[in-house]
Amino acid sequence: MQAAVIIRTTHHLKSVRVTEDVELVLSSRPHAQLDAAQLQIARRGHWGIESVHYVRDVTFGEDACTVRTGHGPQNLAALRNLVIGLCALDGARQHKATSYLPRFRCAARNHRHLAIDLVSRPLLNNT
Repeated sequence: MQAAVIIRTTHHLKSVRVTEDVELVLSSRPHAQLDAAQLQIARRGHWGIESVHYVRDVTFGEDACTVRTGHGPQNLAALRNLVIGLCALDGARQHKATSYLPRFRCAARNHRHLAIDLVSRPLLNNT
């Protein structure tokens, strides 16, 4: 087992303030199997995955979902990922700089045809 301490110093340019964050990283692998550089790669990979889970939970309330049996959870996760990807493609096609996924979800909750339109529209043409 090994532990690492990562200290991040952030210089805020607008407020001329400096903050420091301390992160503790624990691994069950010994240093011989996972050196500092590999540990950092694994840590960044974890947060890359976690950012997708964050979007799914905040936008779709995935943690509050009560579907727990059979293929239901996996199917719903696949549908959520599909909508996230389609919104990203649609936003890029419309040259939007920021994600409009939260606004889309709120609008689609009240107008189901918006979700059907997003899923059924062609992805590769300019319409």
